[in-house]
Amino acid sequence: MGSRRHRIANPSYFIFSFLV
Repeated sequence: MGSRRHRIANPSYFIFSFLV
């Protein structure tokens, strides 16, 4: 969960990071 703390600017990225 949130292993790759990337730019959480887009909602899609946030969900992707959560899934990863």
